Amino acid sequence: MLRIRHIRLRAETTGGVYGTDVRLDGGLTVLYAPNTSGKSTVLHAFLYALGLEQMLSPRREIPLSYAMREYVEDPITKTEYKILQSYVAVEIENADGRIMTVRRNVIADKDRRLISVVAGPELTEGSGDYPQRDYFVMDAGGAQREAGFHRLLADFMGWSLPTVKRYDG
Repeated sequence: MLRIRHIRLRAETTGGVYGTDVRLDGGLTVLYAPNTSGKSTVLHAFLYALGLEQMLSPRREIPLSYAMREYVEDPITKTEYKILQSYVAVEIENADGRIMTVRRNVIADKDRRLISVVAGPELTEGSGDYPQRDYFVMDAGGAQREAGFHRLLADFMGWSLPTVKRYDG
């Protein structure tokens, strides 16, 4: 079981910081809003944060909208501001009640194949003295190696992944 508790999108721009927080309190959640309000962006941010963007497309591209990759437009002044840095973060809870927060850069100097994991509810309760470590995605061994994020995620969810035989030796 995996419960999504909180999703955060942040973009530092030439005009300041923009973004949103979506807190999910359990139960069934329905995202309802007019077109171009960001419903798909929130869903894509969740998948991207967990390194699952290839579910949307086999290409290794960022599945998020221009508002997280290129520019944002101030809704009042209609001024466009260039994205300098951006990230998505997701706080999740497993069946045992353990909580972890994952953060993945969209635009940054840091390698976007790295996912920073905080062993605690950093989004809902603020930063604390939680252990933190980086894990990798999008490279071979991400579901088997100790530093692979998908291995951590499978363990967090209580899944035992099958061993897949290889035919290349």
